[in-house]
Amino acid sequence: MSESINFNLLDGWILDAEVDEDNKVIHITLSNEKGQIAKKDLTGYTTGHLDEATTSYVLINEGSN
Repeated sequence: MSESINFNLLDGWILDAEVDEDNKVIHITLSNEKGQIAKKDLTGYTTGHLDEATTSYVLINEGSN
């Protein structure tokens, strides 16, 4: 089963999340309708632009000891 959450945020930001419970995956899309999204490193310097707005996370079961 898949559930979706969509947010329209301040200043054109859009956050969409889709949870795929069957495969234990969450897909997150962050975009901005006003332009490209710049990447910044930890020091605050811009290091380019996002080529792909969607990031997927999967749960890894470590098992029990």
